[in-house]
Amino acid sequence: MRERRNRSTIGALGLEALLAILIPIILSTILALPAGAQASSIRDNSSDKVVLYLFWGNGCPHCAEEKSFLKEMQQKYPLLEVRMFEVWYSEENMSLFRQMAEQYKTSVQGVPTTFLGDKYWVGYAPSYGTEMERWIKYYTEEKTLKNPTQQLCIHLFIKSNCSKCSEIIPFLESMKDKYGITIMIHDVSTEEDANLYSKLKQIYSIPEAGFPIVFLGDKYFVGEFSIRNNLEDSIRYCLSHDCVC
Repeated sequence: MRERRNRSTIGALGLEALLAILIPIILSTILALPAGAQASSIRDNSSDKVVLYLFWGNGCPHCAEEKSFLKEMQQKYPLLEVRMFEVWYSEENMSLFRQMAEQYKTSVQGVPTTFLGDKYWVGYAPSYGTEMERWIKYYTEEKTLKNPTQQLCIHLFIKSNCSKCSEIIPFLESMKDKYGITIMIHDVSTEEDANLYSKLKQIYSIPEAGFPIVFLGDKYFVGEFSIRNNLEDSIRYCLSHDCVC
């Protein structure tokens, strides 16, 4: 009998030791699973557009106000895609709402609720709209810079014996490498480029200007200092808007 008790004790101790080894391994495996493996996701991170999710209720005045605001944002920012889910009369959409809130580590609090990138807003007011637009602009510019689809071109006009003209070219080349744009250099000492420059001066209503001068979209910058300090912001803007080449 004594020997049997010893064997049982040894067996129990062996089981405890085995569990002590296995439990941490099992727990670490579960915790290592990505969040998407534990719950389905409606967030689309693969889209070539910036996706904003609006959960709203039919008859909610603040929801209607935000929908009107988002329509304006879509016209202003072509890369913005708005996906709307009415939740008061759709249990399916309400379920999606709960999933989205869970992914943002929050809870369903009311409508309208807006999700964009890693930001979210509950309710709507003009001040919320101002903040949303700031982030819409940020995310659309970020998306465009990561996935440039539009070819931009910058027209640089120079003239002979202009030291600043030759000095600005390396800067423009760096912008070309950074943003994948096209640099077109025009020397006004040639008749063809001089005629083109005259036409652009009329189009842009420029009375007289020095050199170097660049044209991009509906803007122009005269002189090395102005080009270095303003051109890159205009490039970023044009990459997320339809600037004419």
